[in-house]
Amino acid sequence: MRRRFLPLLAICLAGCAPRQGGLPFTVSWTEGRCVGCQVAENLEGVRFLSRKEAWGIGFGYPPGPPSAGNYILVHTTDGGRTWKELAQTTQYAGPPSFWFADSTHGWFGCWNVPCAVAETKLFRTSDAGEHWEREPRLARTQT
Repeated sequence: MRRRFLPLLAICLAGCAPRQGGLPFTVSWTEGRCVGCQVAENLEGVRFLSRKEAWGIGFGYPPGPPSAGNYILVHTTDGGRTWKELAQTTQYAGPPSFWFADSTHGWFGCWNVPCAVAETKLFRTSDAGEHWEREPRLARTQT
């Protein structure tokens, strides 16, 4: 299924030269699409590492009665024109937390799917989200 995100406000965060008498960044609107996405219909929490590369949270609501929705991490390497969902990062009823140190190393934390209910887990990747490994030292179980 082909999904189009609402226009994304793309802000130049890296490599932008300050304009004389103006703001140190440029702003433009880009309509993006999520290629092959199953969950992501909308986009939030975008974090750019460069003009081209960013991660964000895609979310959507399943058909049927109103529900809390599903969330998944998404990634772009072309400035937001196309996005792809990152496998094994789905969470129900609230967005996962995430952070990327660079183009390949990142972490995401969740508290339900794929996590067990009432358990917080942290996952890490060293290949730009292609594979995720649980970080057992930082997991915490609720009692």
